[in-house]
Amino acid sequence: MAKRVFISYSSVDRQEAFAVFRLLQAHECDVWLDFFDITPTAVLSQELARNIEGADVVCILLSPTSIGSKWVQAEVELAQRAGIRLLPLILRPCQIPDVLSDLIGIDLIDGLGDEATCTRLVDAVLERGREDDGVLLSAAERTQLAKRELRERADEKFSTAVETLSTIVDEPIHDLTIEVDPRRFPPDQIIELKLTLDPLWTQPMSFFLANYREGGTWPQEFDFHEPSYKQYTRARRARLDCKFRWYERVLEPAPGLDSTDFEFCPATFTFEFDGQQFQPRGSGPHLPQTFEIPSLRHLWDNNSHFELITHDPQAKSARVIDLSTTDVDISVSTRQCRLFRSRHSAAELNLLRAKSLAAIDNPIQREA
Repeated sequence: MAKRVFISYSSVDRQEAFAVFRLLQAHECDVWLDFFDITPTAVLSQELARNIEGADVVCILLSPTSIGSKWVQAEVELAQRAGIRLLPLILRPCQIPDVLSDLIGIDLIDGLGDEATCTRLVDAVLERGREDDGVLLSAAERTQLAKRELRERADEKFSTAVETLSTIVDEPIHDLTIEVDPRRFPPDQIIELKLTLDPLWTQPMSFFLANYREGGTWPQEFDFHEPSYKQYTRARRARLDCKFRWYERVLEPAPGLDSTDFEFCPATFTFEFDGQQFQPRGSGPHLPQTFEIPSLRHLWDNNSHFELITHDPQAKSARVIDLSTTDVDISVSTRQCRLFRSRHSAAELNLLRAKSLAAIDNPIQREA
């Protein structure tokens, strides 16, 4: 007796549904597909229920669109209530619903163009295949498919992001905001956020961060003046200070957001650069410099990059922080985009593995 198959799908995936329909029909399955089998006068919900209950297997075509379809969801529920076997067919990476957990599915992400994939699908429908020929939709597998979907969406939107950045890529940067999570800041260390520009023609820019200690925030060798205690009298304000140094020039941040009225708020420091040219002093010849951060294009073309350095005032030592293992959470942004973050969330790390982003060598360009 021919195997009776019901195909559940979104209209967006109609071409894929046709391909599955033709393949299964060629192997003498009795296949029901609404495009061919529903008459205009039929009552849709009754027709769906009747054909699902009469099926031996319901093939669910999974894609980002289909998992949001109320019709596909209803068809899955009908099949489950009727005790009909469900066979997920994964057309594209997506967030597969929990109701399909631990089922064996068939990976059709690369299409039905090769004989081995077609054979696996037919064998699964006819129940003559092995379990290891399919994909066990465990929690881990479903998570990986959801992550892959997000990476593919990032790749689809990449050209739009590039176009957006193209409108600002040649503008010098005159403002910079640094955000720090004080809960993750080391208590006895000073952190230097160093921006290496063009090492042949200019020195790096450095932002220094330290926990506020009345009268002892900055060791003498840093040559920074102490902040006023009045800035830190409110109990919930982040007790961090930040200074900027480039050559002999030292810059104080503009007043940041006070976190008094919030359960948690990052310490925020905004720096503004006047764009004026100056002649650095000190030993050795120095070219004239402009008090600004160069444009994004300049940063990318000169392989500019940020790094974090931790200074131990007691041991008089310093070391570069490994960003792949640190808990220190510092981000740098302009009005237009973010330039650096020391600690990415799991979702951000997943997006950074998208093909379009992973192919970018310069870390500032990738972050932007």
